[in-house]
Order: sequence, then C-alpha cells, then structure tokens
Amino acid sequence: MNMLQCYFFIILIILIHKSKSNLNPCDDFHDYVCSSDDRIIRNFTVERENIVRIPKGFIDDNKTLAIENVMNFTYFGKWYIEMLVLYNRGNTIKDCADIPDDKKPMCLIGLLDNINTTEIDVFYNALLSNINILETIKPPNGKRNRFLHWMFQTLKNETLKEIQRNGFAKDVFGVKNVHSFYALYDFNNVTVYKKARHAYETKFHQVSNNLSKKDKSMRNIDKFIRFAAIDAAMQVIQEYLDKYDARFMFQAIIANPTNDAFQYLGNIHIAIITRNDLQQPNKAIADTVFVTLHEILHKVYPYGEAEFENDQYSKTYNCSAESIKYLGKTDKVTPVENWFTLSNSHEDIVNIMALRVVMRLIAQKSINEEQMKKSLENLMGGLCVNRKMKNSAIPQHHPLELSLNNAVRQYPLFNNLYNCKKGDRMFVDLKDQCKPIEKNISIDDFVLGDVTNRTDVGGFFEDLLRTAKNMGFYFGEL
Repeated sequence: MNMLQCYFFIILIILIHKSKSNLNPCDDFHDYVCSSDDRIIRNFTVERENIVRIPKGFIDDNKTLAIENVMNFTYFGKWYIEMLVLYNRGNTIKDCADIPDDKKPMCLIGLLDNINTTEIDVFYNALLSNINILETIKPPNGKRNRFLHWMFQTLKNETLKEIQRNGFAKDVFGVKNVHSFYALYDFNNVTVYKKARHAYETKFHQVSNNLSKKDKSMRNIDKFIRFAAIDAAMQVIQEYLDKYDARFMFQAIIANPTNDAFQYLGNIHIAIITRNDLQQPNKAIADTVFVTLHEILHKVYPYGEAEFENDQYSKTYNCSAESIKYLGKTDKVTPVENWFTLSNSHEDIVNIMALRVVMRLIAQKSINEEQMKKSLENLMGGLCVNRKMKNSAIPQHHPLELSLNNAVRQYPLFNNLYNCKKGDRMFVDLKDQCKPIEKNISIDDFVLGDVTNRTDVGGFFEDLLRTAKNMGFYFGEL
C-alpha cells in the first residue's frame, strides 16, 4: 500500500467512525449499525435463457413420440401445481380429474393457459445458476453440512426450551419435526446438477424433434415440453436429494440462487451464499443464525394460533402492530404508501422471538456487556439492508428496517445496554413489551449472570465460528 492509498484508507476509517458516532442507537438502531456497513454482497445474476441449449453429445433417436408417452401425466400435474405454488396462484388440476383417460392429456395441457413460457423457464434458468454459483464459490462438498446442521439442532433445542419455559408442551407447535436445508451447502455435488441439466436439455430436444405434426400443433405444446424436461431433471435430483420431499426440492432448486428463506412441507430453506459477504464470516453466520430461528419460529406464529389460551395471540399481533406503526410514523424516512398490513405482523413477531432466543445464547457466551453489545451489533450488521430507498416495500412483509428495529426495542435488555430513556424512539418500558409466548417478562432472564468461572471465548459468534472451523466448515473460495 503506497502513501496515497494509506491516506485514503485512514480517511475512510475516520468517516465511518464519525458517521456512526453521530447516530443514536436509542433513536434508530438499524441506522446506527448499518450506516457503517461495508459488506459487499456478491451479485449472482440468475441466468435467463429463452433457448434451451443442445446438450453436449446429444444424439436424436428419431423415434416418433405420441403425446401420451412423453411423460407420466401424474407427474405433470405435480410440477404444474408446484409452479402455481411458486407464483401464488390457486388453480389446480381438479377440473381434469373426471375426464376420460384418452382426453385427459388435452385437458391438462389446456390448463397451461394459466402460466407463460417465461415463468416455466425459471426452473431451467435456476438450474444453470445453481451450477454457476457452485463452480464459482466451491463450498465444502457433501450431502449434509455437518456444522450447519449441528447449529440448526442447537437453535431448535433452544427454541424448544423457550417453549417449555413458558408453560407449553415441548412438541405442541411441531418445532420438533422441522428439518432444514442450507442452500448450496447441503446436497451440493455440482456433477449432479450438471446431470440434471443434461437430462432437461436432452428431454426437451428429443420431444421437440419427435412429436407428431398433429401433437406439435396443439395449443400450449411448447409449455408442456418444458414440463416434460423438468420431470426428467427432477428424476435425477430426486435420486440424489433423497432426504427431502420432491416438491420441496423443486422449490429449493428455484430458490437456491436467490436470497430467499422459507418453510414448506416441514422443511426450512435457508440461503447463505447469495445474501452474505462471505469475506465477513461473523456477519454471515449471524445472519444465518437469525434467519434460521425466524423460520423455526414460524411454527409458533402464525401456525400455532390454536395452541394459545385466552387472547394472547391476538394481543401479541396488536402489540407488535402498534409498535411498528409507531416506528413507521416517526422514522426520518417515510415508508412507502400503504406499507402496513396487520396480517403481515407475524413476520415482525417471529423477529422479536428470534432476537430474544439468540440474545439468551449470546449472554451465555459473553463475559461482559460490551461483548453482548458487540454481538447484537454484529447480528444487526449481518441483516443490514442498504437499499436505494429505506423502508421500501417487501412482499408480504413490513419494511425490514422497521421490523428489525421493532425486534430490538422489544429486547428486554436493550435499554440497559445502551442507556435508552423514556422518550427515546427505541425505548419501550419492560411492562409494555410484547409477550408472544411469555406470561411475564423478567430482565433477569437475559442478563449475563455469574461470569466468575466463565471462559472468555470472545463472544457468541466468535465461538460459533471456532466450532465451525473444528468441524471443517468454511464458507467457500472467494
């Protein structure tokens, strides 16, 4: 580094420090942390090809195909329904259930009026992107990532303790039966994905070339051929990904190249590579911990409503809703129009719960409050959303900046750690904090406790990364 570079580097550090020091964590914790966010999230552009490649070594067998022999129409129905799930559409194949077998293909193919070719192509393009990311990042190869699943089990166990601690039966919300899939770290043999791509391309071109002229003239036939190709690819994937429901894996293949996390059919899909700066592992692991807990806790909100007595469930919705509406009203950046919807509040509630669970774990691995503050700021730092426009819309969620601030102000120890007072925007009196699952909230449940004989491991996330290293985990080659 020459003198000029050194000078600019020093100035940058001063500016970052100055920027943060001018902000008040008791006013806007997200901005306090994220104003100095220096992560670089690698943009893996999802491949978008309208033309299916001809696979290497492709040989056309020139055998005429009848439409009924192209694929099993039961499988066609399955993948068609999954496409509708992907795009949140309600159509099904029931209309064709009672149609005679010889007319069923025509009926089913007619349903494809509900979806366009570009939408169907999302599967093939995602398959190409999965290959691209795996070849670029080269994460540790394997069917089941040992460290990430150890971490998942640890977080699941802590969630079960939280449920029992508050008077519920251990298995009442079904948390015990939830499984996880860490995108591009689990079942990530790139050779398998290449075989699936080859199967897709081969099937596509064989059917395209060899259908009879009559069948080729059918409405939606180009869409149907793509579903046949999807089925061929999914047969390869199902044989390899044998621990998960095929419908979940269909959605996972499409979601892997995105920054998505979701729960479907009892399985949780969690992205890491595509939503983190892998050169900042502390923040990457913090993000992964929080998102994992968030998805686990969806078993409680919104899916556990029937297990709550009295009106605790509705009271929690209203409590969180009033808190986040206050934050939106008082933010320096006005949220987008019509940003609030009560039915989205379960997303904010699970953020409150997830933060409380992880901060209990953080307290157990800290020796002083400074380590706890550092861990909380590291956690927020892994979740920063530095967008062009703060408080912009997210489908089926409230603006993330507001939701994260809402979780932090509902963390019982926050006021103590940052000396926040009544009148500060982030301040919520302990007696007024939301109780998603708790009967009562005690600050004693979140404090450090006796640290006399506690080993200094540097903090929760530092200890977690040390465990990862001992288990041979790494984020990938950069």
